Amino acid sequence: MKKSNLRAVLGNLIRKALSLRMGEGRAILWLAAYFTLAMNISFWAYVVDSVEITGARVLAAVAMLPVLMFLLHYVVLSLLLFPYTLKPVAIFLLLVSSGANFFMFKYKVYIDTDMVRNVIDTNPGEAFDLITPWLVLWILIGGLIPSIMVWRVRVSYRPLLKLFAARVARIFGAFALIALVLFVNYKPYAFFARNNNEARKLANPENYIYALPKYFYNRRLANMKFELIDPEARHEPSGKARNIIVFVLGETARAENFSLNGYARDTNPELARRDVISFADVASAGTATATSVPVMFSHKTRGYSVDKLARMENVVDLIKQAGYSVRWLENDGGCKGVCDRVDYTNIKPDDPKWCDGTTCYDEVMLEGLEEYIAKGEGDMFVALHTIGSHGPSYFKRYPKEFQKFGPTCETAELQDCPRENIVNTYDNTIVYTDHFLGRVIDILGKIKGARASMIYASDHGESLGENGIYLHGMPYAIAPEQQRKVPMILWMNAEQRRRIDYECLKKRKPEAISHEYLFHSILSLGEVRSKLYDSELDLFGPCVK
Repeated sequence: MKKSNLRAVLGNLIRKALSLRMGEGRAILWLAAYFTLAMNISFWAYVVDSVEITGARVLAAVAMLPVLMFLLHYVVLSLLLFPYTLKPVAIFLLLVSSGANFFMFKYKVYIDTDMVRNVIDTNPGEAFDLITPWLVLWILIGGLIPSIMVWRVRVSYRPLLKLFAARVARIFGAFALIALVLFVNYKPYAFFARNNNEARKLANPENYIYALPKYFYNRRLANMKFELIDPEARHEPSGKARNIIVFVLGETARAENFSLNGYARDTNPELARRDVISFADVASAGTATATSVPVMFSHKTRGYSVDKLARMENVVDLIKQAGYSVRWLENDGGCKGVCDRVDYTNIKPDDPKWCDGTTCYDEVMLEGLEEYIAKGEGDMFVALHTIGSHGPSYFKRYPKEFQKFGPTCETAELQDCPRENIVNTYDNTIVYTDHFLGRVIDILGKIKGARASMIYASDHGESLGENGIYLHGMPYAIAPEQQRKVPMILWMNAEQRRRIDYECLKKRKPEAISHEYLFHSILSLGEVRSKLYDSELDLFGPCVK
């Protein structure tokens, strides 16, 4: 066949493919099949990894699972794709689902309400780091090309009443088949669901279709009257010396990569020379900033609604109420409501020494900090929210002179790098964090005649490719330890150690503690009396002289 004839045949085939005509029922069938096969790669990988074929019954249940998923997608799409809005809604679902598909597959994330909150709370700088060529290609192939085909297909509709009757009949038929499949395979499916509760968060697009309205419903519930947690909280100082507390809120630092906690690499050379206390067994309140940070400063425990916490005072408010001068410096994605009622400075990425126009090294927050503390009067609480080790662009988090380990991963496409390169780059972020904390301690060490303390705690940890998992944000119940175990470091000057026995505190280093200790420990360190104080969750109480 001549090339010209071949081109003509292919051209005709493409034109026919792009000018198909089909009824709305058939269109939904094709979309349901596409979502089942192409948009749920992570779900099927999870099933393969989680299900052990122990007999013919389990084998039959696994074989019927694609049928069950297809029927589920068919019902969901039948309820969403109405006449004459079918195309735009289907295109929206294809584009969003292809992006979700990418992140679930590449980074092993689970789509739930917390993940929706993380996406909505992500600032432009963080979002830009996640837009990679592979993401664009994935959405192009998996979302945009199918969307073009959907747009070109001519969908025919029956008269409205007939269409409605047929749609209802098909939905009830699908439900009947779902019930039949579940009935026949009840035991293996019940066992799988009971032991793999997180699998539903991989079902795409049902995961975000469920999580989005739940997120906004929770936000609506949070629009309640603002709660003053303890109007009677007050400062009861034991001496005349000023009390200065600097709280460094870390980002994405995991405990096991700190040499202070036994890591083989020397990632903490500066802190090791400064007589700090590193608490070695600290559990985070969550696996993402949006879930951890509100709880870290709250008197509530892990799992409490962060939407409700947004309408409630926290320890920063009580410290301010007690008479402290409070200042919050922000170099990450925001304080998640914690600092809404105190002096707040969001670092703009326009400092040529520390910033590149989109992001800044954390030392930018130390410009003028020494003068601010030295010239201030009375008790002070300063919070420094670092960008720390935020991924996936770890290479952007430290100046080149802190590239201690190499070779490094100079891209946000972590899967394109050998794991040892990723770990090298991440460890360099810890080295820079070590330097940053050393500088904070040096600044506080120059303050005369005042009690001075630094507390550093990261909001959550990070996965660096262990078991194919990257970044953070997994549901807490199944998150690996690397995402849940965080560093917490303390330093006090000589004046503060006259009140608190430092050697006593060192004996507490191996104790299992959590973010839930912070609220009560900050009150104790600041000598703020509150009815919410719990001595069982106070790191300092047993060591006060």
